[in-house]
Amino acid sequence: MNEAGARQVEVESRTERQQFAEVLGWQLFEDKGQSKKISLNRQSREVVINPELYPDSIRAQVAAAMAVMKESEAENILRLESKDEIRAIVEGDTVAVADVMLWSSAGRLKETEKQTLDALLKSLSQTESYTQEVKNACFSYIATGSYPNLSPELKPFFDNLPISRQTGQNPISAIADSAVATERRLEYYERFIQPIIQQAKELDRQLEDTMGESFKPSTDDSEGEPLEENEILQRVSPFYGGYYRERVLDAVDWENMEMVATPQPAEIDNGVEIEEATEVKQYLFFGLDGKNLAQGPVSIPLLARARIIKDSLSPIGLVVKRDTKGIHFLSLDQKTGTNAPIGEYQLKFILEPGISDFMAALPTEEESSRVAPDVLFSPETVEKLLELEQLEISDTAKAKRIAGQIRRELTYVNDSQVGEALKVAGRNYFKELESTEKADCDVSNFYLIAQLRSIGIPARMVRGYYPTDQRFGFTPLKGTTMHAWTEYWDAGAKCWKMIDATPPKKEEEQEEGEKQEGSGGNQAMIAQQEEGKISFEGETDDEGLELNDEQLEKFKELFKQKYNEITGRKDQTEQIRRDDFLKEYGITPEEWEKIERFVNSVDQTVIPKEYTIGRADDSTLGEEWDKFFEMFLVAYRLPAKTERTLTRQSLGDDLVDPSSTVTDLLAGSDDPFGFERVKRGEQEIKLPIDFSNDFLLDLTSSMEAADRYGNTLREHQKRFVMEALYHGWKINQGIKNHEGELQGELPFISNHLLSIHGNNQYRELTSGQKEIAMTQLSEVMKLLDETEQGAGNMIGALEQYRNALLAQPEVIQKIRSGQMVKTLTILSDGNMWCSACGKESCSYSLSTEEAAKSKRLVEELRRIGVIVNAIGFTGNSRHVIDIFDDKTDPGRAIVADNVEQAVVMHHKQLVKSWQVIEKAAEYRQFSLA
Repeated sequence: MNEAGARQVEVESRTERQQFAEVLGWQLFEDKGQSKKISLNRQSREVVINPELYPDSIRAQVAAAMAVMKESEAENILRLESKDEIRAIVEGDTVAVADVMLWSSAGRLKETEKQTLDALLKSLSQTESYTQEVKNACFSYIATGSYPNLSPELKPFFDNLPISRQTGQNPISAIADSAVATERRLEYYERFIQPIIQQAKELDRQLEDTMGESFKPSTDDSEGEPLEENEILQRVSPFYGGYYRERVLDAVDWENMEMVATPQPAEIDNGVEIEEATEVKQYLFFGLDGKNLAQGPVSIPLLARARIIKDSLSPIGLVVKRDTKGIHFLSLDQKTGTNAPIGEYQLKFILEPGISDFMAALPTEEESSRVAPDVLFSPETVEKLLELEQLEISDTAKAKRIAGQIRRELTYVNDSQVGEALKVAGRNYFKELESTEKADCDVSNFYLIAQLRSIGIPARMVRGYYPTDQRFGFTPLKGTTMHAWTEYWDAGAKCWKMIDATPPKKEEEQEEGEKQEGSGGNQAMIAQQEEGKISFEGETDDEGLELNDEQLEKFKELFKQKYNEITGRKDQTEQIRRDDFLKEYGITPEEWEKIERFVNSVDQTVIPKEYTIGRADDSTLGEEWDKFFEMFLVAYRLPAKTERTLTRQSLGDDLVDPSSTVTDLLAGSDDPFGFERVKRGEQEIKLPIDFSNDFLLDLTSSMEAADRYGNTLREHQKRFVMEALYHGWKINQGIKNHEGELQGELPFISNHLLSIHGNNQYRELTSGQKEIAMTQLSEVMKLLDETEQGAGNMIGALEQYRNALLAQPEVIQKIRSGQMVKTLTILSDGNMWCSACGKESCSYSLSTEEAAKSKRLVEELRRIGVIVNAIGFTGNSRHVIDIFDDKTDPGRAIVADNVEQAVVMHHKQLVKSWQVIEKAAEYRQFSLA
């Protein structure tokens, strides 16, 4: 292309752009042909967005304006702040920095471009969560000087924010004031805003478990007869829990106070085609009730995301139909005209991401019908609904809060007398329910639907199954207890969403209450806020005003460059940084990133509630390790409280903020808000100082065998071991970083590692006398990819472990005195010995002498005080239980089918071993509450 042609293309390209605003001296353009969502040109001071890559044009324009605000504030900081202030930003919490920058920029807009700020305020989307509501409330306060309508759970926290006697500002105003040093504004954010965000996040966590397939509602299965396999008429394999939809009740008979279903048209579902090479997981739906087809269609309960695979239905002569509500039915194919009796049938399906077409269908008149709330509910409930309707929050947020309220107020029962009392109550149905405070899944979700419809949110009830029984390896459906839940229409997202208001049983309700009591609760925090005794801990997620995006990272790079210029340092090249990393840690950055990626994948393993720390709601393994670390910090921290007092804290220190300097000189205080930290006496708790999480690994060739899912046992072991070693290393680093907050000797985690190999060999990988290094983690990860032929020397490895321990009497003394917790986890697939041929074998009967000797060695270790656990992979390792279980403490040896189960069971054992830390942390939290 010649030069003239290039200029012509450039002109045509620029003419596609349309300017829509100017903010803080920046020109804002829309360009539908741009590949990026948003791009900034600092030289021309232009921002270009592609509105088609956003949910709507308003959000696109808001994103552009927010980007300019943060960019402008970054420039302002780089121009005015000192190197120490810039360092505080570079090293500070990303979300806190983003919030402070955005709010400060909003403060400048209020002074210079009030109309732009007002337009931004009107464009803010309705909040989805309590956390987002906090962020929007702060932004609104900066823009208008007042808060929007706040949720009752949050309003007291904002009402109790302190006012500076010297400046008349509250902390939000100070954070938005660019005359206050950035480091000081970050401090105010941490001390006054972050605790409110933490409380909002806790409220969000309490509500989040009512939505999605992972929510586990109360059922009555445990109180009835055990489920027999031959009674299950429909099943799904492999096991997949969740909400299997069988019937939709879309209308309400207000006269008889019950949900009813209206007839729906149905069409044949031909299914979706799946390519042979695809790796998408397939599920088999199998039924035994085909004989009922003579009386009419048979329901096929499926998940909302399920799509039937084309040509997977058998036998011939059947068709599957789906109605407009997404409910599937099995029918006889009228075209074939077959009359042959049908018993068994099956089909396959997949789970597609995203929203199914029937979940995006607009609400019908039946689903939208509503009755005035004062006709149905008590005055107290009516008042709550009116308050909720006035809040600027999304339909999802409203649905969550109503469902959460129902779960808190009601208790799950399956009592016919309660049902009969409600039936005869007529229009007083819900008032009677509010009086008895007892309900099952149908009643509680009917209550939710009525409340949602009373504030204009369409809702319907779905009946089906929520399977929990995993004994059979498949999902049991028809033949098990049915369940009911709610689907509501989210007008903002334009789709139906699932939510479940089924209340917990009494014992579950007590556990939830204990958990909330342990966290302090709303009232305790408000009281602390009023007294100036808030504990400032934790991190915040980026929610709300799109604060933590690619632009912020670019700003931080600018800060780093500026800091390097000020200090005279030159920006290092990638190779220099790589060499420095290798020199300091002994491995390359790429090797370390590989370890972290590997561990992060294991960290997603879900830990059931009964095995979590504090029996909290289901969490992931990574979250559980974070809880461990938080327990360490609480259990070992210096006893300290925060109290309100007027004092000059930094006498003699340099005051870099001119505005604060004048105020401080007049008030005699470094901090206009007048707070300092003071220490208070606290009962000393004796805790173990050292922790040793040891492993005996199996690297014999039989670990190359695959489980029923095609995964090798060696890979299972690798994931299992690397996850534990990495997090032990990470906790050690975290403890060092908090050295100033901890008292006495620092807790320390070590790992004594041994492995058995072919040819009757074992190796000692680490001695356990010091913390594991990054280089050792890398070496172990590589070693776990190699196995050797032949039988491993389990006895030799156990003897080496014992002898190493006996050679350290001081360690034995620490174990027995409670100054150390030492655990040894033995991993094996069960193929350990064969006295006949020297090769690996499953023949336990040929190895009784070796097994007995191993058992004696383990018993000796346990007498010393070592907590010995054993995990066997697959059914072949059943003898691990015979050899290594502890009669005085059953469950120390288990057999796992897969790595997820092994990780969960090891976590359960670990929680049990470290109960002393958990109890100490609970005591300290209680004593400082």
